[in-house]
Amino acid sequence: AVLEKRLPWHWKRLRRVFLPEARRLRPLVAVLDQGGPAVHAAAEILDWLLVDEEKSAEDIVAAATGQGTPPLDLPGLAAQVLEGRGELRGNPDDAAVLRWAMGKVMPEALGRVEPEAVRRCLVETLSLEVAVS
Repeated sequence: AVLEKRLPWHWKRLRRVFLPEARRLRPLVAVLDQGGPAVHAAAEILDWLLVDEEKSAEDIVAAATGQGTPPLDLPGLAAQVLEGRGELRGNPDDAAVLRWAMGKVMPEALGRVEPEAVRRCLVETLSLEVAVS
């Protein structure tokens, strides 16, 4: 489904129709078959595979999924965000604080943790009153 959605965008961008070689997609497919990366990151990894032809597909997938890196310390990241909460000006509502906090944590968590897990951790750590699914 991701390929079906992203390929037309690349066709428009590059003004040519193409299909990526199977060997280029194989590392992403292998990781998806093993249950990772987090679903939200598949489109971004696919884009990276289609755009950056100089890097190997294996390196791109490894970098995007955090392979070879220590596990993500989500509570530690949430605690860092809590310490930086003073950056916020005024008296934003909890929904605005959560959006700000997600923006701080997700770049590090992308491809490694589902956004909903990040959201739950931040709501708890920051003591926010926001509905969590």
